[in-house]
Amino acid sequence: MRPVRGDATDLQSRQAEERDLPTRDDVFAAVASIAERLGADRTWVFGSWAVGNPSRRSDVDVLVVEHTEEPFLARVERYLLPLTEAVGGMAVEVFVYTPEELDEMRERPFVRRALSEGVVVHGEGVIR
Repeated sequence: MRPVRGDATDLQSRQAEERDLPTRDDVFAAVASIAERLGADRTWVFGSWAVGNPSRRSDVDVLVVEHTEEPFLARVERYLLPLTEAVGGMAVEVFVYTPEELDEMRERPFVRRALSEGVVVHGEGVIR
């Protein structure tokens, strides 16, 4: 019998999945390590990992600020594989902005949400 959403079997399956997840601190440390190695000025983890409700289906949402002349997609590409490997192969969504780009985008709903719910894991004002 296929579990119905919300029944005891489904709940047990989700709990078993979540037991296999890395800890929030492990994810934060892995992201911070890559950010430091690649030269980020400041790095946030936001989304489900930041607010404390990740599941196996969650990706790791990362916002990086870095002084660079690289084009946007090249920056993302430089971070994506190392971050993915560092968090054990979980999906990663990473956004790498220069300080100027972040200032310009600060009022956009996506950026505002990332900064307000995000946890600084690397750089000035690290909060864990």
